[in-house]
Amino acid sequence: MAAVDETRSLEETVERIMRDNTPDVLEILITAAPFATPGCRDAIGRMRSMYPEVVQVHEQSRLMHVGGAYQECFDLVRGDFTIIMSSDLETPPALISGMIARARAGGTDIVTADRWARTGGFAGYAPVKLIFNYLFQTFLRVLYGTRLQDLTYGFRLYRTQVLQNIRWDELRHPFFLEALLKPLRLGCRITTLPADWTPRTQGRSSVRFSDFLRYLVVGLKIRFMPRRRMLRSGAVSLSGEAAE
Repeated sequence: MAAVDETRSLEETVERIMRDNTPDVLEILITAAPFATPGCRDAIGRMRSMYPEVVQVHEQSRLMHVGGAYQECFDLVRGDFTIIMSSDLETPPALISGMIARARAGGTDIVTADRWARTGGFAGYAPVKLIFNYLFQTFLRVLYGTRLQDLTYGFRLYRTQVLQNIRWDELRHPFFLEALLKPLRLGCRITTLPADWTPRTQGRSSVRFSDFLRYLVVGLKIRFMPRRRMLRSGAVSLSGEAAE
């Protein structure tokens, strides 16, 4: 998870993960932004002291913005599965046990939270933004010929090899869209889990209007991108072929 100005929400996220999933959690990797606030760094330090064998801290340095924060950590992951989520409670930790259960059952490479599922939903989401989200998700479903309903929500469990084999390009929030569209194009098996979204109570969103325009560009670009260009140089593709 990436951290910038979260304090209590970050601590609550870590505490809930440890309370409900301790036997299944090998590590919690927190990426601290270069401009993380003193309060945020104090919260990270408290969690590091409370769970020294689990909580690991990475200082973001090579790639900027939220997408870069996650990408810097993918090669550091030790477990077979990786969950990407935020530290502001907009990605509810209560869903993690369900994600792990789906992964254990086999037959999937990604378990993604779905706010548009019949038993999911949005609370405190601006009406205009909700309409825009629905229209954009519908556009993506048609463009990609998929039944997935929520392709932008950055709360997912991945088989770690998927994250490590794909070449990622997006550094800002559209990374979360890229991080589902590329695996979808590469034939990954994706299942969904209903999710209830509530707004953050701490910290400030860094989503900009230009990011929304970038979402559209990313959706179109990946749809027509050759699959071989989605793989890292020297990586083994998800079909077992070496990337060029």
